[in-house]
Amino acid sequence: PADFSGGGGELNLTDSLLAKGATFYYRILGSNTAGEGAASDTVFEMSIDRASVVTVREVNISGELQLNFTWSPPDDTGNGPGAAPPRPLLGYTVYVSSLTTGVVVPPSPIAFSVNLPWGAGNFTATAPTMVQGVRYAITVESHNSAGTSPLSDPVRETAILRPLAPVADSTAPTNPNEITYRWYKGADTGATGTAWQLLSYQIEMSDFGDFSSSLFVFDARWLYGSEINAGSFYSFIQANLTIGTTYYFRAFATNEAGRSPASATLQQICIELPKAPRNFRVVVSAPLELTVTFDKPLSTGTGDQSFAISRYILELVVNNASSFDLSPFPNDGCYQGKVPPCSLTGDSPFDLGVLGSSGITFNPSCPNLLDPAAKCTRWPGNMDPSESFTMRLHSLTKASSYYFRVMAQNQAGISLASDIVTEDGVDLPSPPLSFDLNLEGSNTFRLDWLMPSDTGVGGQSRPILYYIVQLIASEDSTTLTFFDTNNVAQTNLTTATLVDGEGGVTILLGTRYWCRAIAVNDAGRGEASNLDTNGPTFTSVLPGSAPARGGGVVTIGGTNFGTSTAILVVRIGGADCMSLGVQTAQTSLLCTTPPGVSGLASVYISVAGLDLIQQSAFRYDSPIIFSVSPSTVQGIAGGQTLTVRGENFGAFDTTPLVSLSARGRAGCAQTRWVSDSTVLCTVPFRELGAPQNSTLVVRVGAEESAQGG
Repeated sequence: PADFSGGGGELNLTDSLLAKGATFYYRILGSNTAGEGAASDTVFEMSIDRASVVTVREVNISGELQLNFTWSPPDDTGNGPGAAPPRPLLGYTVYVSSLTTGVVVPPSPIAFSVNLPWGAGNFTATAPTMVQGVRYAITVESHNSAGTSPLSDPVRETAILRPLAPVADSTAPTNPNEITYRWYKGADTGATGTAWQLLSYQIEMSDFGDFSSSLFVFDARWLYGSEINAGSFYSFIQANLTIGTTYYFRAFATNEAGRSPASATLQQICIELPKAPRNFRVVVSAPLELTVTFDKPLSTGTGDQSFAISRYILELVVNNASSFDLSPFPNDGCYQGKVPPCSLTGDSPFDLGVLGSSGITFNPSCPNLLDPAAKCTRWPGNMDPSESFTMRLHSLTKASSYYFRVMAQNQAGISLASDIVTEDGVDLPSPPLSFDLNLEGSNTFRLDWLMPSDTGVGGQSRPILYYIVQLIASEDSTTLTFFDTNNVAQTNLTTATLVDGEGGVTILLGTRYWCRAIAVNDAGRGEASNLDTNGPTFTSVLPGSAPARGGGVVTIGGTNFGTSTAILVVRIGGADCMSLGVQTAQTSLLCTTPPGVSGLASVYISVAGLDLIQQSAFRYDSPIIFSVSPSTVQGIAGGQTLTVRGENFGAFDTTPLVSLSARGRAGCAQTRWVSDSTVLCTVPFRELGAPQNSTLVVRVGAEESAQGG
């Protein structure tokens, strides 16, 4: 009991240093001089302390610009830890303040507090007190009748918004039956800019543009942390799709505040590898030049030709068909060391993508057979690069074999290669050999020649396509009659016939023609053979002499004599052969010599009106004296007749002369021709003197006999 006195007003009594959690009961008795009065009603109260620190469970982002803070009541609400029942609290105060460590630093600190009732266990801070990108610290304290607890340790979190929509980048076939979808993160991942870490991406694919029926919804939660936030772009690959079907894709990004709007929708048709290019051909188009041609594949990726081919890949190896590993045209279409790297724009000689004029990509090394200065290729300017292609390779090596194949590439990859096609480096053929023109009959030429020693590849293995025969009426004429000998048998000897009036050929009698042959192979026309003419030529007459009386048989050699005496005229010394025959067609005649005059004589040959005169080509034998009678002449007066016998005195009277040597080669007083074998000499007068021995000389034309008689 405590005694205290007072009067009039309200009285109080304070007890301190009480036992925590103990309950104390109180009543009051009043007293005066008359004594104590009755006791008051009994009241009681527990002795308590301030509550302990509040236990904070978590703070999390619960929505856009929403931070949710949760806690548990203090272990000691005032009447001791674990007391039952615990002392009821009066309430809580939550303190929120901005930090300078967030993505966004507010221009002035943000701070506020909220009083909450004693039963509260969480608090959600929202806009406008929450600002995007600002990091906040949150603490809480509790209140009981004894006072206010210490502040809890602060917890920190950033206020964010939902991310902006991802940026759709592209869809592309990356393999057969496969589509790759690519996207970028949006410009704002939640806390202003892209610094805030996303939780995941969600990809939707459908074969309907409005996604009314999604084939799948793929939640890319397997991308976490640095994986989902470090890349500049992201990819999703879907395989086992249906060829020819168009698929639609869109993406969503998620963070703690929720899911973003959808990205733009992209679409892509599913494709397969293209088929190999069609009609792949390699042909010889000029000397040491090949032309490569091919057509667009029947299927470029969707079963027809509607899908774009990104490029064609041409591969080449030389003299080795077993492997294309050494091809100068690599699979990636780009050549080593190209600066800048291949862009397939078609703007440079060796970067010939479909965006340019060619549709072919290849390596400039070619391999050292294409001239970079000449751009290695020639392209028709009006050719559609998506349909058909032509490329020429020049400066090849003669007789080398070149093996080619070509592939088409679309976004799904590279097609199977075409069949391997091979062709040789072919040069022009050399001239045909031993060209010979001969007349057969009066209006037909027979032509013979031998195959060129080089038909284009260094020997005679390359076929000759045909020969061109040129017939001209003047050796320096520029007007030619062409005669193509098609369907040439690949034999060494070729024979052709030109007939007047056939095939545009005109053969005029008495006209000299020159003729030659030209071989043609895949590379073109070679050099012409030797020129040969239809006119006769003379090489010999055997024997080279005959008796002047005629009747000797000689063989005349030459060319272009024909095959029949009907078109032949042969004269010796101006007189026709007594008989004429063809010993060997074109090259040999038999002539029975006509009578002539001792000495040199010309040989005249005419074949179908074409004349040849070979001057001094033949000789009639000189006169020969066999005997003179009488052998003795008496007296000096002369006048006696001597009979000189021999031969070659002339088949007709050519006024031969007889002279006597003893008389200073004085001629006979008179010489009279009798026959080829006899002449008569009238002895001339001689001076008085001793008897003389004398010999005779017979002169016929310019020819003299030996002395005789």
